[in-house]
Amino acid sequence: MSVLPQILKTTIVARSRLFNIESVDLRFANGNEPEALEMAQWSLADLCRLRAREEFSDARSLLATYLMAEKAGQR
Repeated sequence: MSVLPQILKTTIVARSRLFNIESVDLRFANGNEPEALEMAQWSLADLCRLRAREEFSDARSLLATYLMAEKAGQR
């Protein structure tokens, strides 16, 4: 029998929001960002390929792909 760990304390370090957008028309204003933001579209079927990309390494972004796959019934 395995023992599950207990969470003793939590601290919020960062908050993220994840959106599943079906269709949208966008216009970007760069605001005060030092460089232009890049928008990339990936289908749910290609999430494994996205995760395999070397430049796709941010932990929150990786977690978001797993959450979206779980919501869509994929693994």
